[in-house]
Amino acid sequence: MLLTLLRPTFFAQITTFQEYHDTVIAVGLSHLPRNSSIFASADISVAIDIFTEIPENMTLPKDILNKTSYDKVLPAEVTFVSSISAHSCVFRLKGAEAYSHVPNIIAEGRAALEAAIAAGLFYISACLSYSFYMLFCVLSASTAVPFVPFFTAACYHLILLPIVGLSMAWSEPDEDIMNRVPPKNDQTITFGRNERFRLFTSSILKAMLPAVLPQILHLIAYGELMIKFEPELVSKECSESVGPGDWAELVRCDALREYSGVARTSAGALVFAELVLCTLVASATHVHGTIPILKLAPWNGNRTWGYTILLGLLLVLAILLTLEKSSISAMPWYFYVLALIMPFMCLVWNEFLKRTDRRHSQRAEKLRRLQFETRLGMWSPK
Repeated sequence: MLLTLLRPTFFAQITTFQEYHDTVIAVGLSHLPRNSSIFASADISVAIDIFTEIPENMTLPKDILNKTSYDKVLPAEVTFVSSISAHSCVFRLKGAEAYSHVPNIIAEGRAALEAAIAAGLFYISACLSYSFYMLFCVLSASTAVPFVPFFTAACYHLILLPIVGLSMAWSEPDEDIMNRVPPKNDQTITFGRNERFRLFTSSILKAMLPAVLPQILHLIAYGELMIKFEPELVSKECSESVGPGDWAELVRCDALREYSGVARTSAGALVFAELVLCTLVASATHVHGTIPILKLAPWNGNRTWGYTILLGLLLVLAILLTLEKSSISAMPWYFYVLALIMPFMCLVWNEFLKRTDRRHSQRAEKLRRLQFETRLGMWSPK
């Protein structure tokens, strides 16, 4: 990225450097008509209008007053000329001190780009996790296919996941964001070296654990709820000696293959709530990209994400409220232990996978810095 304060002598260097650049950002005075062509040649242009708002106690240099004859020109005329020169600029800043805001604008732009990438990766991973969950429901170890609540699943997939992903766009820039060299602005290159395979494997692995772990809870919940709500059916069709805690034998009973009742629907809703909870907790690893959550907590700098997590927890609570009475009390103690541990297992698993992504991104960033500094030294003005 090239950041330069426009002068007429820089025009040739800018046009030559465009063949090798990442992104050229031109920052210059808007009242100079000759800067108009330079603004149009740059990728992103920022114009600074120092004559629109001049503080009363500010004394302009004599050379500027002599060149512009500001004392003989009306402010409205200067504003009109500036608007013509800066018509291709994305920002027009007013005041001599406005130049200090340019680094903040760049930092916000970089943060928005990284947040959008993080949100996209989270949404892809969450959708894959939901797809794997549906697949593993068909491949469940129990004879009865786990029930998936349709309305709740639609709200989760079509409303909650997009909102959580969108909330990540409000992430504040981290302290090192201006020290990193961004990827090249080359539209012909979609993925870097080995980046496509790495993103593919990382997304699959991150999506796998939230989809697999709730299946274990389904075996426990389905067996215990069958014993709780269908004792006569269990004793008649499966085994007369089945009692509380014997869910491992009960879930393989062939007589329950076509069963569709309260125990099946309650177990399916309870396990789907665990999937939502695991996904919400695991989303904390996506908020700040590859930065570890121990270094930068996800709720620091992005309270909007925290509010959407609370919204997701309300969805989990709503699912639990739809369960049949006594469903929660019928669960054994180790069910609750597993239900609380599994979301954090997904969190730790994602943090472990982020180490590989972090090493890859740091290596790529160092290579980009080396290439940029080499080319900048070759083509920068002497």
